[in-house]
Amino acid sequence: MKKALLAAAALVALPVMAQAQAPSPGVYIGAEGGLNWLLNFTANTNNPVFPTVSVTPKTGWAVGGVIGYDFVGPRVELEGIYRNNTTNVGIPGTALNNQVGQLGIMANLYYDFMPASVITPYIGAGAGLGLVDSNSSLGSTVFAYQGIVGLGWNLDSQWRIALEGRYIGTTSPSLVVNGQTVTYNNNNLLAMVGAQEQLSDEEVRAIRLRHSDAGQRRTRSIDRGSACQRQFAEGRSSGVALATSANWLQRRLSHSRVGCSVRLQNQERV
Repeated sequence: MKKALLAAAALVALPVMAQAQAPSPGVYIGAEGGLNWLLNFTANTNNPVFPTVSVTPKTGWAVGGVIGYDFVGPRVELEGIYRNNTTNVGIPGTALNNQVGQLGIMANLYYDFMPASVITPYIGAGAGLGLVDSNSSLGSTVFAYQGIVGLGWNLDSQWRIALEGRYIGTTSPSLVVNGQTVTYNNNNLLAMVGAQEQLSDEEVRAIRLRHSDAGQRRTRSIDRGSACQRQFAEGRSSGVALATSANWLQRRLSHSRVGCSVRLQNQERV
């Protein structure tokens, strides 16, 4: 009986402990989406009549994209993520019309545990720029930071499905209402799912080649434009020279005709 239980346990653990194809360093890209919970907060209005306003956001959504480099274990990543929540408060004349939108541009650092396993736990942290709705859309600039825990399912050496939980916070966003500055705390919890693809060396070389070709085409276009400008300038110079020569020749011919007329008149008198 004990042997049967041990065998069953081994079979259950086998997929988790199985080794995926050997990971290798490389560039990866990804897309992500999920749910965002903007935690209840109290806005400070600096108004003696209504010094605070309680705001109760509803469950919102988040979507983003990433590009990073996997060192096999450590990973570095640049991420853009947009979040939106509806709220019970609307302020006329502002972007906070019963909703609040947020954009984060974050630099993240991760560490993958057991990166060669099919299931890879990981942790991460990030910091960067946050833009939050205020008097205008995404008009309040704040410092943003986040902590991340997740599980990665390595389908093969290139593809990974990620399931993760996050906390994202920022310094206090602000807006001006009737001459008064309103500030509030901004704390978010997220549940995210994402897909990532590690680019092959051939794909990276192809991208670099396309960028190189585009740069060379721009350079050739600039060179052609400069050549055309030089030709135009040379043409203008040639045209001026030709016009000057024509004017000089015309004056010479005119003087010659006058001289001939004078000589003929003198001969007639004689």
